[in-house]
Amino acid sequence: MTPELQKIIPTLPEQSNDKFVRSLIDAFKEVEKYTDQLRSQKDQAYSERNKLLALICKMAIGLGWKVERWIDEEEDDEWQNIVVVYLPTGQASWHIHSSELVCFEWIGLSPNKWDGHTIQEKYERVDKVPQIFTTKFNVAMKLVEISQNLEL
Repeated sequence: MTPELQKIIPTLPEQSNDKFVRSLIDAFKEVEKYTDQLRSQKDQAYSERNKLLALICKMAIGLGWKVERWIDEEEDDEWQNIVVVYLPTGQASWHIHSSELVCFEWIGLSPNKWDGHTIQEKYERVDKVPQIFTTKFNVAMKLVEISQNLEL
């Protein structure tokens, strides 16, 4: 229950005969229940995102891309950790809640070198990565085709 509701509800009589007061109490409890459900869904979504991000970090290292973890001291304590992947298209970084840091502790801390990218720029960079792979794959396939024709 939120601190505000903890202050208000005790002042309202639990067995009030006043229908308005009773409906207010019931409405507060329903809002609280719904808020808890939304918070749980949000936490689950962050947890799933972080597991995927940890996988992406490991794959990035396998591709020879740099991965770092930074501290952003201007953020709230729980959101100070940042994970950054240096994509071929530029930096892409995500704030990590302290409760999810266990997924990223294997990444050493580095000085924060944020390039100032926005969320929109980050995802534009992410969106361009498959194009790079497709282009490189197409070039490689063309080279294979040419080399096969030369052997004939």
